[in-house]
Amino acid sequence: MQLITPDECKPVLGNPDVAIVDVRESGEFLASAIPGAIHMPLSTIDSQGVDALDASTVVVYCLSGMRAAQAAQAIQASTKSVYVLSGGIRAWQAQGGAVHTRRVIRFTIMQQVQIIAGGCVLAGVILSKVHHPYWVYVSGFMGTGLLFAGLSGWCGMAKVLVKLPWNRSR
Repeated sequence: MQLITPDECKPVLGNPDVAIVDVRESGEFLASAIPGAIHMPLSTIDSQGVDALDASTVVVYCLSGMRAAQAAQAIQASTKSVYVLSGGIRAWQAQGGAVHTRRVIRFTIMQQVQIIAGGCVLAGVILSKVHHPYWVYVSGFMGTGLLFAGLSGWCGMAKVLVKLPWNRSR
């Protein structure tokens, strides 16, 4: 995996031989992106999609660099030169890079997961005290889902939330 710093990347913006690819999910991409970036979420990125780009070099980025590194591994079979923007869009902005804001997103996907899971846990506890003890199973179910998501890196609730209209790019 080859890294590129924001300062090294800035001069290549607008170069037709370089494609800047944002691998974040739709809600994050809608909130802010590097001008001219192409949206290819990590969950859908593959070597064939990257090879279809009209550029010899691809720079992938995410929020901080973790998902971009995963994307680089997923597309290592590509015929393109692939670089990961070191530090992601956070580092890009910290070093004065331009960011195109599409619209304000109130909550990220993970914040939405936390709000829903926390609300269900709280409701389950309250209902188990005031209505029937079996309501505590709602809290147990949510806790199990959060534990599974933390251990596996796969969150079913996040997969569903990404498909909702306010989280999709247009």
